[in-house]
Amino acid sequence: PRRHARVDSDSDSDHDDTRASRAKHHRVASAGAGRPAGHDPDDVTADHDDADAPRRKLVKCSLLTFAWFGLSTCLALFNKALFGQRKGGFPAPLLLTSVQFLMQYLIAALTLRFILPHMRPRRPIPWAVYLRQVAPVGVAMGMDIGLSNLSLVYVTVSFYTLAKTTSILFLLAFAFWLRLEPVSLRLTAAALTLTLGEVLTVQGETQFNALGFFLVIAAAACSGLRWVLSQRVLHAKNGLEGTGLRRSHGMHNPPAMLRTMMPTMCVVVFVFSCFQEDWWDTVPGSPWLDDPSDLLVDGGITLLGAVMAFCMSMAEFELLKETSAVTVMVIGTAKDVVTVACSILIFGDVFGLENFFGMCFVLAGIAAYNYHKAMCAREEREAEEAALATEMVIM
Repeated sequence: PRRHARVDSDSDSDHDDTRASRAKHHRVASAGAGRPAGHDPDDVTADHDDADAPRRKLVKCSLLTFAWFGLSTCLALFNKALFGQRKGGFPAPLLLTSVQFLMQYLIAALTLRFILPHMRPRRPIPWAVYLRQVAPVGVAMGMDIGLSNLSLVYVTVSFYTLAKTTSILFLLAFAFWLRLEPVSLRLTAAALTLTLGEVLTVQGETQFNALGFFLVIAAAACSGLRWVLSQRVLHAKNGLEGTGLRRSHGMHNPPAMLRTMMPTMCVVVFVFSCFQEDWWDTVPGSPWLDDPSDLLVDGGITLLGAVMAFCMSMAEFELLKETSAVTVMVIGTAKDVVTVACSILIFGDVFGLENFFGMCFVLAGIAAYNYHKAMCAREEREAEEAALATEMVIM
């Protein structure tokens, strides 16, 4: 009986938001049926909160975007300076990445234990649901990193960057397929414009290799898939059917999700490291192990990088939780444009006419996406008003 009572309690908590929404809708309908909207102070407060909700969400998403941009840039510079140049560069970067993933798992576990205990899942995820819904996110992210690094053995960085721009098209295709986004010509046109802009922005010397091209395209597909699958998990609390996830599993909270999928990412990237890097031969004979006293310093530096990566992932997933995979990808495209502009201004990188047109296309694609979102919001608002008017007539 106790076990059944606990299950019933979990089921009730899973539907708290739905019940609150229904109660609020009933109050609004009652006010519209003849009672003045300002008659009940609770209604006034609810209406005021609803009016401020879009503004609060915009501020939150803006702060998360700035945090993502800043942490991403700092992490790239940090890794390049301390692992890419110091001591001739670390000989096994994928091994280092897998170690940092393991550290991020421990950081996430400690965060849920001592800093954010209210975000801890109330019950474990069944293995069948984990293997079907959560593990594929970690596999896709690990495959994206592993295939990207492997492809650079066969192609140049410029060709890799050019081919990886197709990830937004894969993301859109997966979003349509999984019905996370309604099929829309406006959205497809915006994605194509963004892709063309990114191709022109990174246009330069390229060297074609069939195997390398296949690996980059596979990495782009995994990149698009991992964002779509992440959205599916993070938004599961909103009642997404067929996932098997419930609010009590806690996967709508970024730290809980990171703790759950980091072991899978660690294993996938470690396997790629074993096949590609031969770290058991390269690391022992490298300058990184010349002085045993450096192990403590290098371990601290690796931990600091893991903390930065964890904070960046938290910002990414919280932004994805508040928006959608397509929105995050569009923001990432804007981040690439900012990075290119900074490279031109700071490092004096070469910037031709086709690159300028590429940036123009990217900005046009971002504007087209914003127009698409505004039109969708307008259509949704009109549909809600029509439904409410119909219900009022019936009442």
